[in-house]
Amino acid sequence: LAVGALEALGELKIEVPNQVQVVGFDDQPLMDFVGLTTVHQPIAKLGRWAANAITRRLSKPRATPRSTVLPVELVARRTTKPVA
Repeated sequence: LAVGALEALGELKIEVPNQVQVVGFDDQPLMDFVGLTTVHQPIAKLGRWAANAITRRLSKPRATPRSTVLPVELVARRTTKPVA
C-alpha cells in the first residue's frame, strides 16, 4: 500500500518527504531500493512464538493463549525526514 501511495503522490507532484512523509509496514529487501521508510518486525521470532503457541494449544486445548510483545524497529529511509 505504501509503494502505491508513493506512486500516486508522484503522479500528483507531491514531494516526499518534504510535503508528505510515508511509512510502510513489514520491511522487505525491496524497500532499500524503493527508499521507503518501514517498520521492521522480527519475523523469525514471530514464527517461533506461533509454533510454540500451536504446540501448547495442541497439548493443552483448554489452556489460555499467552500473548507476547515482540520488538519492532523503524528503518528510516528517503520517505521520511529526521525529527527536528
